[in-house]
Amino acid sequence: MPANPALEPIAPTEQEVPDIQRIAVQFSRPKRVEKGRGFRIVGPEGGEVKLPETLVKLFAFIVSHLARGEALTVVPYQKMLSTQEAAGILGVSRPFLVQQLLDAGKLNFSWVGNRRRIRFEDLIRFKKDWDQNRLATADELVELSQDMGLYE
Repeated sequence: MPANPALEPIAPTEQEVPDIQRIAVQFSRPKRVEKGRGFRIVGPEGGEVKLPETLVKLFAFIVSHLARGEALTVVPYQKMLSTQEAAGILGVSRPFLVQQLLDAGKLNFSWVGNRRRIRFEDLIRFKKDWDQNRLATADELVELSQDMGLYE
């Protein structure tokens, strides 16, 4: 299996984008994507394997982004992240992550030797809740500003 360091973005080259766009057209046909019909991988020696529906959905997602020239990162949900990697995903400093989130008990972590590690799944769950709370707070501030006549 090719090496893919966690959180290392994978981006298509300019030369690859046209080929990826042609592949994306095949994945954009709903019947094929829903049923996984017609999708096979042909090995270098001619052996064929039908793609399971799970891989068809994953490839369709990946190809749709790569066809637009966008970079992607693929991270297993069970991946253990360093505090620096987790802070980067949340867009906060590592000290903030450690002091305000980990030490305060707001985000689960485990010790690996003398290092804190955060499971990617836990981080994503926390991020969704955190983002929702931030949006709700912003909406409340806008509403208060409107009520006070400051937003005209």
